[in-house]
Amino acid sequence: MEKKNISACFAGNEIVAALRVGCDLKIYRKNGEPQWDLWKGVGNYRDITSPVVDSISGRVLLMGSVGYLPMIRDLDGEKVEIIRSPFLKRGAVSGRAVKFKGKYLLPVVGVPYGCKLVSPSIFESENGVDGWRFKAFLGISEDVGAELRKLHVVEYKNRLVALIESSFPFALIFCSESEDGVHWSKPVLTNMEGRLIELLPCRESVCAVTETEDGVVLWRMERKDLWSIKIRRRLSEKEALDALVEGNKLLLLVASGQKISSVYIY
Repeated sequence: MEKKNISACFAGNEIVAALRVGCDLKIYRKNGEPQWDLWKGVGNYRDITSPVVDSISGRVLLMGSVGYLPMIRDLDGEKVEIIRSPFLKRGAVSGRAVKFKGKYLLPVVGVPYGCKLVSPSIFESENGVDGWRFKAFLGISEDVGAELRKLHVVEYKNRLVALIESSFPFALIFCSESEDGVHWSKPVLTNMEGRLIELLPCRESVCAVTETEDGVVLWRMERKDLWSIKIRRRLSEKEALDALVEGNKLLLLVASGQKISSVYIY
């Protein structure tokens, strides 16, 4: 089966989406109209990681990895930055960046030197486009007892909340918090089920979207280990998913084949 994923962000008045089908990666955008317009054909994306699209400082960025190293590509100027660090021997950008206390923080997962498993980390930049440097590990997978392969981070009420997904030995979702981006609480296991799609600030709370066999679940954070179900929604066709917050609404993006659709679920 071809690997598929979709990642979306707001860029001004538009929504930009990166849709990967196998090794074919295309960038689409829409501005109030029902249809999506093809913006750029990126071509072959052969890395095993899923690309992420983000809009920072007025630039649309495609993030992921190349040659097993974190990569950020400016889709406007076509500049490519490879992030190298003495702390990670290989890695990939895992989610959209978050602005926190005047700086941009980027979720990166990778294998630390001296370790065999992927662990979650944070990189920092002044402008959110280049000059990324290592800031902290959220935990080391060997210490947690599970390989932490996906990381999403949001800012909420002057603190950072992170969700970290493990796919080995079991599909689990952990939560961690920080007040400065350097010192993180030990990842604790949550009660969430499914595959982590996105972590979002929504309606005066922190929410998460997970994918289950027959649809999606929207969760609200009560405490680090306890998340309550707000919505459980069935979806007949869902080969790839992402979610965005638009005002006080939560927009779910669904990819099926080369088609992108969207629906408000909260």
